[in-house]
Amino acid sequence: MVMIDLTDKTVSVSADIDQIKDPLTLELTAREIVTHTQARNYFRVDATARVSASSAVPEEMAKEGESWRLLGDTIDLSGSGLLCSFHKPLEKSKKVRIELTLPTHDIEIIRALGHVVRCRRVEDNLYYVALHFDQIDSESQDKIMACCFELQRRHLRMRVRLESQSAP
Repeated sequence: MVMIDLTDKTVSVSADIDQIKDPLTLELTAREIVTHTQARNYFRVDATARVSASSAVPEEMAKEGESWRLLGDTIDLSGSGLLCSFHKPLEKSKKVRIELTLPTHDIEIIRALGHVVRCRRVEDNLYYVALHFDQIDSESQDKIMACCFELQRRHLRMRVRLESQSAP
């Protein structure tokens, strides 16, 4: 399985290795291509909201140096996780405590436990981190989905307005 991280999406390719040409070049034969939207159980929407990731070990139980917290912003959101930006990297598979402020009229804070799916350096002191919810109560997940539907409706209305304004 090979994951290709493009600028606007990530694609997974199930492939056979035909030849290792050199340490940086593989010749592959693709067997199946899966975009992440096909693999997800929940749809994803662009969303900007405040988010924090912190040590999965509660602060009062943490040993010295185990307690940490990063503040950032979401890039997109779904019922199963989120993509966000932080000023420091997080290692893949790291367990994290997530606090998300939903970008809705009623300011709601969602708390969940999750893990880092991937982390990509975008520029100095800016990292895109994909987080997956491992433990989230159904009420919180429902609130996230309601927020996603609301944001999707807003995006669709804005697109319809823009298209109707540009029509002759």
